[in-house]
Amino acid sequence: MFIKRTISLHKYLYCLASISLLVFLYMFCRAAFYLFNKDLFINISTEELLYIFYGGLRFDLAGIFYLNAFYIIAILLPFSFTDSSLYRKFWQIYFTIVNTIGLALNFFDIVYFPYTLKRTTADFFTIFKNEINLGTIILKGLWLYKEIAILFFITSILVIIFSLKINWKTPRPNLLKSKLVHLVLFVLSVFLMVSAIRGGFLGRYVRPLAINNAGKYVSDFRNMAIVLNTPFTMIRTWQQEIFELKTYFPEDKIETIFSPVNHINPKEETRKKNVIIIIVESLSREHSGKLNPALEKGQYKGYTPFLDSLMDHSLTFTNAYANGRKSIDALPSIITGIPSLNTHYVISRYSTNRLSGLGHILRENGYDLSFFHGAPNGSMGFSAFMNLAGFEKYYGKNEFNNNDYYDGTWGIWDEEFLQFMVRKLNTFQQPFCSVVFTLSSHHPFDVPSKYKGKFRSGPKDILECVGYTDFALKQFFKTAEEMSWYKNTLFVITADHATVPYHDEYKNDVGNFAVPIIFYTPDRSLNGNDNRVAQHPDIFPTILDYLNINTPLFSFGSSLLNPENARLAFYFSRNSYRLIQDSLVIEYDGNRFTSLYNYKKDPLLSDNILSKNDKSGQEMKDKMRAVIQQYNNRMIRDNLTIQKDELKLAKNRQENNGKKY
Repeated sequence: MFIKRTISLHKYLYCLASISLLVFLYMFCRAAFYLFNKDLFINISTEELLYIFYGGLRFDLAGIFYLNAFYIIAILLPFSFTDSSLYRKFWQIYFTIVNTIGLALNFFDIVYFPYTLKRTTADFFTIFKNEINLGTIILKGLWLYKEIAILFFITSILVIIFSLKINWKTPRPNLLKSKLVHLVLFVLSVFLMVSAIRGGFLGRYVRPLAINNAGKYVSDFRNMAIVLNTPFTMIRTWQQEIFELKTYFPEDKIETIFSPVNHINPKEETRKKNVIIIIVESLSREHSGKLNPALEKGQYKGYTPFLDSLMDHSLTFTNAYANGRKSIDALPSIITGIPSLNTHYVISRYSTNRLSGLGHILRENGYDLSFFHGAPNGSMGFSAFMNLAGFEKYYGKNEFNNNDYYDGTWGIWDEEFLQFMVRKLNTFQQPFCSVVFTLSSHHPFDVPSKYKGKFRSGPKDILECVGYTDFALKQFFKTAEEMSWYKNTLFVITADHATVPYHDEYKNDVGNFAVPIIFYTPDRSLNGNDNRVAQHPDIFPTILDYLNINTPLFSFGSSLLNPENARLAFYFSRNSYRLIQDSLVIEYDGNRFTSLYNYKKDPLLSDNILSKNDKSGQEMKDKMRAVIQQYNNRMIRDNLTIQKDELKLAKNRQENNGKKY
C-alpha cells in the first residue's frame, strides 16, 4: 500500500503533482460536504451539481494557492540551495501542516454547516474566543462524527505520504540550459498562481475572487456553500470588518424606531407593467441643470439635456442619495434594499446571507428577469450577485459579440449597447423586468471618435462622457418608443454613485452622495418633483407599490409613493455614519455624535448645530442607532428576509398607524 522508496520529480512537475493532489482532496471534501448535508440544499439537478463542482475548482485553486503560495515560490526559486536536504525538509513539514489544517477546516464545516447554513468565516474566532472549553467541544465533536474524523484522518495520511515519499530536484542543464530560461519559467509560474488566487488573469476587469462570486454557479443562493471551500472563506474574510451585535435598544422597542420589514397593501388591482431600471455610471445630481436651478446664480445648464427634458414628464426625486461611493454598492441597495454600511456588502463575509429582493418577488409574479452590462462577463462580480438576486439572464460584452464597438478599456460603448438591449427586450415575454448598468462615463473618460467635441466639456474630464451617455439614453428612448412594450413600461433612472464634485455646494459629505432618482411612465401617470429625502433602498419597494403587488418585503428603504412613510437616507463615509432626515444631516463615528447640519440652509456645512437642536437631534440620534443595530444584528444573524413573527408585527403597525411599512 505504501510507497517503499522515495520518488524524485522535476521541481515543476513536483509542484504540479502537489497541487493536483490537493485539488483532488478538496473535491473529495466538497463531495462529502454535499452528501452529508444533502437535505439542506435546494433542488439541485445532476447538471447543476456538475456545474457547481466545476465552479468549485476555481475556488479550490484560489484557496490552495493562498495556503501554499510561499511553498510553491520557495521550491521554484531558481537557485541551487533549493535542493539541500534541510531546505527540503522544512518546506515538506510546512506543506504537511498547512494543508492538514486546510483539510481540517473543510471537514469541520461538514458538521458545522447545519448550524450556520454558511461556510465558516474568520469571525468564528471572535465568536468562540471566550470559550475556555473549546478543546473539549472539538474532541466531543470528533467522537460524535466519527465517520468524518476517519475521512479527515485518511486524507491527512495522503498528504503526509506525499511529503515523505515524493521529493523535487532541479535538473542539470540538459533540460534547462540557462538560468534565464529558469527565471522566465519562475516568473510565469508566479503569474499563473496569482491569477488563480484572483480568479482570472490579471487585468482591469478582474477583481480578487470574493465569496459572492460563487453565486455565478448556483440557481439558488442557499447552494453557494457547496461551491466554496472553508480555507478560502476564512482567508478572504480575515481582515474584513467584523460587525458586533448592538444593544442600543431592546429588541421589542427597536422595531418602533426603525424597521426594515415592510408590507405593500394596495387598494387597486395589480399592474402587469414592464420595469426597466437604468443605472448610470457616475451620474451625480450635480450634472443636471434641472436639479440645480440656483447653481451659478441660476445660469447653470448642466450636462444632461435629455434627462433634464425627461424629468419634465416624470416623478423626480430632487433630494435623493446613493448609499455608497462604489459601483458594487449600488446593486444591493437598488435591487434588494440592502445598503453598504461600513462594508461593501457584495464582497463581505455576509454576502452569502439569504435575500429576498425585487427579482425574487417579481419572479413569483410571472416576470421575465434580465440584467445588461456592456463590460466583459463577470466584471465587478455583477453576474454573480444578480444571479443571487433572481436575475438569471445576463447579457454582457460576450453576448453583444462585436468588438467594433469596444471602447478599448471597459466594454461596449453605451449607445450601441443600449440599442442591443432594446432589440433583445423584444424577445422577452411580458411582463419583464430588466436592469441595465451603463459604463462609458468612466475613467479614462473617452467618447467615440465620431463624437469628439460634440458634447459640452467642463471643469472635470468626465463631463463630456456624461453628455455622451445622456445622448445614448436619448437614442435608447427614441428606439424604445417604436416598440410594442414601451407604453406599458415603468422606467427607473438613477446612478450607481456620485463622482468628483466641481461646485463648492457638492464638496461635502452630503453632496458627495447626491444622485438623481427618476420614475418615468409614457402614460404620464407619475409626474412632478418631490423634494423630500429619498435613497437607493427606496426604489425596490416603490416599484412594487406602483405595480400594486400585495407582498411583504425586506428593505432598508420604503415606498416613495406613500406620503405617510418616513423618509431617510443613510450611508457610511470617512469612518463615520451619516443620516439625513428632512433638512438635517447628523454624523456618528460609532461612539459619539460629532455634528448636525442644516444642509439646505447651510449647503457648505459650515455651521455645526448639534448643541442647538436637542429635539430633532435626539430623534435623529435614535434613528441612526436603530439603523446600525438593525443592520449589524441582521447581518450577523443572517436575517435579511422576513420571519413570520416580524410580518405579524409589520401588519399590526400598518393597522395601528395607517402606514405602509
